[in-house]
Amino acid sequence: MDIYIKRVCMVTYTDVKYFERAKKTIDDIRIRGQFFGDIVVMTDGLFKIDPRFIIRMNLIVKEYPDVDVSRLLGKIQQHPFRDTDGREFLKTKQWNKLYVFDVYFKQWDFIFFVDAGLRIFNRIDYFYPNFRANVIIALDDGHPEFTKKFDSQIELSNTEIVEKLKLIYDIHSSYFLNCLFIFDTQLIQENTLSNLIELMNSYPICKTNEMAIMNIYFHKNWVPLEIYLGHDLILFDWCERDGRKWNNYVALKYPFTYAN
Repeated sequence: MDIYIKRVCMVTYTDVKYFERAKKTIDDIRIRGQFFGDIVVMTDGLFKIDPRFIIRMNLIVKEYPDVDVSRLLGKIQQHPFRDTDGREFLKTKQWNKLYVFDVYFKQWDFIFFVDAGLRIFNRIDYFYPNFRANVIIALDDGHPEFTKKFDSQIELSNTEIVEKLKLIYDIHSSYFLNCLFIFDTQLIQENTLSNLIELMNSYPICKTNEMAIMNIYFHKNWVPLEIYLGHDLILFDWCERDGRKWNNYVALKYPFTYAN
């Protein structure tokens, strides 16, 4: 597959709270990333992006209503999470990332999603050799020790739901991080988005919100992102490791050696 003749769209999601972070990510994509294709910014429609920024960055803005999490939160209140950072109640906007699997995005061949605030330091085309047909590509969240498994992402005390999940998914398997992921839009079917939301309501045990649901749904299609490029440049990581600096990476979720 020659990725250079395929249509690639980069996507991020933001609400008003995260928009300043999103602006940095978009600026990175265009300037350092040297990506001049389509960028879609998904929003909740509750604020308006400055038209001057949209024009300057050549953006497509796609508004979606908040995913209805009322049933989910009611179930979690009946069986609260024990060890949690509270995101199940405080970061429900994360569920809106699931809209990237709306059929709207089938007009492109590949979707490259990045979280608002994730930083890009080098050319986006370094990622292209990872692109594959009919898969979702993302970093193994256990990297680099590979000891973390999916059971760390769910509320194990809710045994009834956990046992139900075990019928369709190995909870002791490796799983992917979804702050940066790439997928072939052939994975999007008419019912993909509705199926994801149905899973959300069926398994009210996900401590990492939409990330856990995406892993359950796409586990047969996941291919780990290969981050080592064969020289002193690493494609992506959560943060810098082993004494490396930000300029040793193409992208980082939380760089701590970069001040801007």
